[in-house]
Amino acid sequence: MRIEYSTRFNDELFAIYLFIAEDSITQADQFVSNLKITIEKIPPMPYRHRQSLKSDNKEVRDLVYEGYIVVYRIVKCDKRIDIIGIFSENEWEL
Repeated sequence: MRIEYSTRFNDELFAIYLFIAEDSITQADQFVSNLKITIEKIPPMPYRHRQSLKSDNKEVRDLVYEGYIVVYRIVKCDKRIDIIGIFSENEWEL
């Protein structure tokens, strides 16, 4: 399965990067790098992460990573993982 990152995800990740970089560019770079490594591990076991709490669709999943939730969708017919967005767990209740 291939991974496709949405524009929304990229924009949200950049905002998180800028927030972390206010304190440390090194930490921001490391966060993004480690997150991408974690995301790249999804394809062999795409159902490993919980079904999204905000969706009834079992193909929509939540990867929880260091206080953030990465929402992704499994598109079996295209053998693809769509990375939809990322947000802080604190925003979950909004």
